[in-house]
Amino acid sequence: MSGLYLSQVLIHNANDCHPNPDPRSPKFPCQVCSKACTWSKKIRSIACNNCELWFHTDCLKMTSAIYDALNNTDSSWYCCNCGIPNFNSSLFEDFPFQDNSLTTPTTPSGLHSFSSDSLSIGSPKLTSSPKRKQPKPLFENNLRILTINFQSLRSKREELWTLLEFSTPDIIIATETWLQPSIYKREVLPENYRFAEMRDRKSSPHGGVAIITKAD
Repeated sequence: MSGLYLSQVLIHNANDCHPNPDPRSPKFPCQVCSKACTWSKKIRSIACNNCELWFHTDCLKMTSAIYDALNNTDSSWYCCNCGIPNFNSSLFEDFPFQDNSLTTPTTPSGLHSFSSDSLSIGSPKLTSSPKRKQPKPLFENNLRILTINFQSLRSKREELWTLLEFSTPDIIIATETWLQPSIYKREVLPENYRFAEMRDRKSSPHGGVAIITKAD
């Protein structure tokens, strides 16, 4: 009984005593559902960089990928109230709207008339589409030199022509050409390449070296 009496006295002497106090309003309420925004990993929240009001990402239908991208960078995020531009309504007030009139409206002073020429404003200065990066060239240097061991240039002619079309070297240092004087040189090289110098091995069908360059 003494404990119950003491508790009643403490409640009676308290300055802020209500028989049925209301729940405390959250310190950072969500602007959509009005519930508290906390540092919870399950229920994520985000604040506007302009008005500093908080929102639940679930209430905004914001995906986890967008939230992680904003969290890992210094990018700013603005709510709809701060992000949407405030359009001036004076443009609509200046137009002389006439009810039940079939006459052609006159152009207000200070405004230009609309025509097909004025509607052609050209390409936009800014766009949300990212610009494609130009691919880097296959070779950075101006002079391209290819060193290759053929082991029969004649039997690998098709592979060589494909390689020349892909890499377009300026000079080719060739070994083991296996060429003979009876082989016509145009049989093994395309039209835009020529033999600048070559040495066949006369005593054997193997061996042989050559320097091949572009025709220009």
